[in-house]
Amino acid sequence: MTLQTCNFFLSGCNVALELFDLVIEDKLELLELLRLLLQDVDLALTLADSLVLVVNLLQQSLDLAFLLVSCLLLVLDLSVFVLNLALQFSNLLLHVAKLVPYQLELSLLLKIHVIDLRLIVLVVRNDIVDLHLGVVGD
Repeated sequence: MTLQTCNFFLSGCNVALELFDLVIEDKLELLELLRLLLQDVDLALTLADSLVLVVNLLQQSLDLAFLLVSCLLLVLDLSVFVLNLALQFSNLLLHVAKLVPYQLELSLLLKIHVIDLRLIVLVVRNDIVDLHLGVVGD
């Protein structure tokens, strides 16, 4: 009977050890699953980090494109300013070109009037001399 009791006791211990072994195996499998899950989470975080880097790169590219467009707009504004200045200068030259012939015409007319005045003065002087000679001759 003691042998049977001892067998029963050992078989009970054996069952307890087998249950303990199953629990440990389950925990090891659970730890393995957690390790795989953490690897997946790590991969997802790495991908998210890469996406953030790509978005930052795109944002910097857009900033650079914005700066280039701004520079082009400044160059266009400068070109418009220079063209406007050239147009105003051309307009000034046109007015001067119109003014010069007008001034020459006025100068020529003034010379003609001076010549006419000289002729009138000469005629008046001759008339005065004629009158004076006529008065003296009488």
